Amino acid sequence: MLPKRFFSPVNILTALMMFVLLFPKLSLIQGLSGFPTPIRIEDLLIAIFVLYSVYLTISQNEYREKFLKIVKLPVTRLIFMWLGVATLSTVYNGFKTYEWGGLFFIFRFIEYTVFFFLSALFVSSWERVKKIFVYISLSSIPLSLWAVLQLMGILGGFGGGFYGYTYIFGTDRAFASFSGPYELAGFLIIIIPLTFAMWVIESRGWLKKALLVSLLLTIVALGMSGSRFPIIASAFSIPFFLFVQRDKSFSLKVIAVTLLIIIVPPMVSKSLVERYGHISQGVGNAVELATLVPSPTVTPLPTMTPTPRPTKTPSPVPQISITKSSNAGGSPVKPTIPEATSKPPETNVPTTSVTTVVVSGVDETITEDMKNKPAVTNTFISDAIDAIAEKDASLYWRLKETWPRAFEAVSQNVWLGTGMGSLGIGLDSEFVTLFGETGILGIIAYVVLMMVIGYQIIIRVRKSTDERQKLIITTAGIILIALLVNGIFVDIFRASKVAMLLWFILGLIFSNNIIDKKKD
Repeated sequence: MLPKRFFSPVNILTALMMFVLLFPKLSLIQGLSGFPTPIRIEDLLIAIFVLYSVYLTISQNEYREKFLKIVKLPVTRLIFMWLGVATLSTVYNGFKTYEWGGLFFIFRFIEYTVFFFLSALFVSSWERVKKIFVYISLSSIPLSLWAVLQLMGILGGFGGGFYGYTYIFGTDRAFASFSGPYELAGFLIIIIPLTFAMWVIESRGWLKKALLVSLLLTIVALGMSGSRFPIIASAFSIPFFLFVQRDKSFSLKVIAVTLLIIIVPPMVSKSLVERYGHISQGVGNAVELATLVPSPTVTPLPTMTPTPRPTKTPSPVPQISITKSSNAGGSPVKPTIPEATSKPPETNVPTTSVTTVVVSGVDETITEDMKNKPAVTNTFISDAIDAIAEKDASLYWRLKETWPRAFEAVSQNVWLGTGMGSLGIGLDSEFVTLFGETGILGIIAYVVLMMVIGYQIIIRVRKSTDERQKLIITTAGIILIALLVNGIFVDIFRASKVAMLLWFILGLIFSNNIIDKKKD
């Protein structure tokens, strides 16, 4: 029989976090009317543990006193403030549109941030924090191996999007137990600095070697995700470790890991090199990255003449509906032509030529109609975006198709936006999406929250006298920097596995009893 301490709240919480990371997202209840977000297995487990935590907080003075201290933290108050603004925006727009699906998005964000309170409540020693960080670091080994086997075509996975998952077998971008490559990459840019710090701190030989293996596999898996910006974010954030320790040995390790992040991913992912090549060509970079692999095949498709929908004022631009795919690769799908109406076709309707750039089996489709769409009025900027479209469809999609939707939303309500979930699953930028959904008040509240978290981490680093504690706290700051940089091009703070892990780690750092005179 297992000892009673095995079922302590902190052990159950750690096991719950590991389950969230390792288990695929499988929906238990899907398709509730008006509510797009499903109920998954981990949602039920989290709800049960939250109820258990409430019981412990009410019944035991130790937890009740600590919870009251956690509530008074500046970070906690700002979390409540931001959630309050997001809820106000969603409810206000719900009364205007009679659509209440956005409330489930609010519940999702509450579910993410609840890990901050749980880890801060139940973890109170640096020794425990260190153990939990080691467990999380080692969890990346099976996930990284899963990514490798996935790219080799040996294993599949349940992916395809935020809320609809199908079993996918055979892909050029790995995603393991996550909903897509972007979320796997977000998880890995958390794991890389975390594993590096644990590898530096750990003194036991066998565990130190295991952490090194985990670190190397994580960097390989990052490349296999085929995600460019997470690699940039990771390589940008790791050097911040140099602000904590500047001895020669540590500095060389930081530089070595940074170089590995830059060099290894393109070596293990052909599609990643090609996508980097597109960017370098688009900005006139002299480095011929695209020559490392065969050039992408450009295949012009037959010219199509669509029949436009009847409108009061005929538009010179054919009405072509562009939708974003929900496959694991995340690439735009081909345009679909509306069905013909009873109205006879107009004469002199401009034709639309379609060019498909085939990159590692993924079609990145760009149409002349998309290029001519007047989403950006500034001629210089519009021309620059069109030039980008020649090389990079995903970046072009953001600049001219998704991001302008946020500004359209804000134009309807400057202060509160159009409510959570009103822009779909996201606009490929956490900040742009939040700006459109919650307006000026929401984005200000969120930015202030992130700034205060960063400031509080700096204060804790300066107050800490133990080098290992200082390194662990710095790791949380570096993780936050990496995710913020990645958030420019990815809706990463609403990816459930990444968001839960981030708030779990921040809760460990902000625990009231954690900065004390206790030594490991």
